[in-house]
Amino acid sequence: MSILRSFLNILLFLISSSYTLRCTTNCYYKLNLTTPFYIPDSCNQTASAGRCEVDITVWHESNEYTVALKSDSSDYIMDDRRHVILQLADDGSIYLSYSSHHECKIKDDCAREFAKSSESEIFSRPRLDYRSIGNEVKPLLLARLSTDNTDLVCFNSEENVRQCSIATRQGICEVSDYITRGKIIRSCNNENYITQNYVSMYDSGRFATFDFKCNRSLCNGRMTMEAVKKIMYKYNVTKTIEGRLNNSLRSTLSSTLLMLFIVSLLLS
Repeated sequence: MSILRSFLNILLFLISSSYTLRCTTNCYYKLNLTTPFYIPDSCNQTASAGRCEVDITVWHESNEYTVALKSDSSDYIMDDRRHVILQLADDGSIYLSYSSHHECKIKDDCAREFAKSSESEIFSRPRLDYRSIGNEVKPLLLARLSTDNTDLVCFNSEENVRQCSIATRQGICEVSDYITRGKIIRSCNNENYITQNYVSMYDSGRFATFDFKCNRSLCNGRMTMEAVKKIMYKYNVTKTIEGRLNNSLRSTLSSTLLMLFIVSLLLS
């Protein structure tokens, strides 16, 4: 078995050292969501690289999306990363963005190909009714503007109630659900700076979080989190009721299947 493993390592080294990856790089552009997805002809600069990368972000309130294609000298590949953030501004404005990051080295310009193939998944999200999402979340997280939140109380991680605001500082309740670790942290933040109420979802396959900040008393409790997660799932923001954005098994399975394929070729 050790001989086979050594042979595989040598084979993979020879393959990687004999092939120079080419990636589109220094390409960044912005388009309206009503414009069909395409990569402009001006994105014609390529570079030798260890991996290709692409970042795509959809901005729902401005009805735009941005695409960035780039290269990196490192050949270490991380799982796909997705991030959704719903911001609830004090003036009543609602902002929702969805971003996706992908790295690859399977072939030349693989990130460019990924961007094209992701059109149906990523750009179906403009149909999300971000105003309705925000309006359903607001009553769960925000106190009325006329309310003085100097009496704000929040849960801590032991589910105990604690005073949050103090005489000279308004506070904000926080909760972070580390989904992949089975850990939830609740706290109060009354640092002397402007805080932002928001809901944030992050998923890289092996690591996923669902968290938010809010200014209504006891808004960081278990029942509120479950209600917010249901809203996100109801509107197809998340793929699971727990708050996942990614297929957590995809990257792991892809790597495993690739290795099994190579081994089968060697043993055949």
